[in-house]
Amino acid sequence: MGLGPPLTARQVEHLRRLMLWWTLMADLSFSDLLLFLRASAHDVEQFVIAGQVRAGTGRTLYRDDHVGVLVSGDERPFVAAALAKGTIQTGEVRLVPTRAQALVMSIPVLCDGEVIAALSREVAPDFADRPDFGNLERNYLDAFVALADMVAAGEFPYPVDDGRPVDPLEHDDDFEHGEVPRVGDGMMVVNGDDEVTFASPNAVNALHRTGVLGNIEGRRLDEVGMAEGKLAPPRPAAAPVTTDLERNDAVVQVTALPLGVPVAGRGA
Repeated sequence: MGLGPPLTARQVEHLRRLMLWWTLMADLSFSDLLLFLRASAHDVEQFVIAGQVRAGTGRTLYRDDHVGVLVSGDERPFVAAALAKGTIQTGEVRLVPTRAQALVMSIPVLCDGEVIAALSREVAPDFADRPDFGNLERNYLDAFVALADMVAAGEFPYPVDDGRPVDPLEHDDDFEHGEVPRVGDGMMVVNGDDEVTFASPNAVNALHRTGVLGNIEGRRLDEVGMAEGKLAPPRPAAAPVTTDLERNDAVVQVTALPLGVPVAGRGA
């Protein structure tokens, strides 16, 4: 990647795949995401920003790009703690170089049992106090937290199997040009009993086009035309699956993203 200490080819690939998926994480968290690497193999108190993405769902804290900027552990204490301890760190900090106050979640990026980077989610401290913050936003954040836990456990981006990626962005023709599912197309949350516990307005509209009418929440997948066998991988799931629902002269693409329990899906 050209920044930070030497990484193995597998570690570089892990970070590359994380950065394919992180627009989804940014949108689910309404936040900026920054990727931090240690500045060198011998310097544990300096870090370099190796990547940056803004959310399409929230206001950015950064007007400029900061890739390549060096920061110290004193300036980024939660990043330093996440890298040193291998656990997710949260709190408020005054950002460098913007000097804006931010609510931060620093997530260790685990690959093959080694913490190789920290992914920092950064948002204005009062973002959850806005008048329109409701059930949709809470479900987005829950999905983000589930993905963050998977990143810290080395399970996201979706793992490789026998040296071959099982991540659909790498091998599934249904993901054109490596395009990740888009939160704005609609999101559903499904629990371990295959019951829809949340459906965003856009997801409901997409299902309405296929003839599924009425309230979606509280119904099982098979009751809304999405039998589990078509959508959900065997549990425990290793990778997303995608399928097309074709009814009423409408085609809706649905992707199931394994988060353990619950499972989040996207209809477009």
